[in-house]
Amino acid sequence: MQSEPRAIDRNKAYPLAEFARQTGLNKASLRSARRAGLAVRYVGNKPFLLGSDWLDWLATRPTTAPSAARTATAD
Repeated sequence: MQSEPRAIDRNKAYPLAEFARQTGLNKASLRSARRAGLAVRYVGNKPFLLGSDWLDWLATRPTTAPSAARTATAD
């Protein structure tokens, strides 16, 4: 059962699995975000995401959905 997404704390480091649960993002979405520049940090082989990295990265994302942008340019 998936839990309701919760706010991300800028001052916290999240194990990747916990971050996914808190945001409601699936593995494919996180993989795509990482390819688009979202930093993941490692302690040994365990991945962590900093809340500040997520919020800063998210602020750089487009404000319209990709499908909406394609529709607008097709007209």
